[in-house]
Amino acid sequence: MRETDFEKRYQEDIDPWGYRDSWYEQRKYAITLACLPRERYRTAWEPACSIGVLTRGLAARADRVIASDASPTAIAAARSGDVPPNVEWNVHPLPAGPPPSSADLVVLSEILYYLALPDRERTLSQAWTALDPGGDLIVVHWRHASDDTHLSGEDTHVWLRSRPGWRHLISHRDEEFILDVFRKP
Repeated sequence: MRETDFEKRYQEDIDPWGYRDSWYEQRKYAITLACLPRERYRTAWEPACSIGVLTRGLAARADRVIASDASPTAIAAARSGDVPPNVEWNVHPLPAGPPPSSADLVVLSEILYYLALPDRERTLSQAWTALDPGGDLIVVHWRHASDDTHLSGEDTHVWLRSRPGWRHLISHRDEEFILDVFRKP
């Protein structure tokens, strides 16, 4: 497996996966936002926010969004243009550093399959720690495998559903991506 150097990818192309324009991303964002169980959230945490395209949609549904990415270049791009005032942008690699102390929504979009098992477990543990009781976790991945991921999206969600403690609320699976919503009891 080839490890992805996200900072290098963003320095070479500020939108390396077509977040702003691809139909796949636009459709995935629309379905992700539509699958949020609540109309409104107090605090959303979106680690691995990239250039902040989904973040802007979350900002319309949450009073406060804490968005972070390991890439300083991606965060600089996220901070540019029309920036919602309720978003806090941070450079923060996963799973380093403490999670927010209180959130009612955590969004993990296309990040878990890039993490080796110890980091994947630690990131999920951070989501659990960050969420208040009754908080929602939404996880979405491209279904397939890539030469720079540890798991396919399918296998990532099989692993995710096997984790104890979470209450599973919603599944969406189509030919391109897979999405699950869990609630912390």
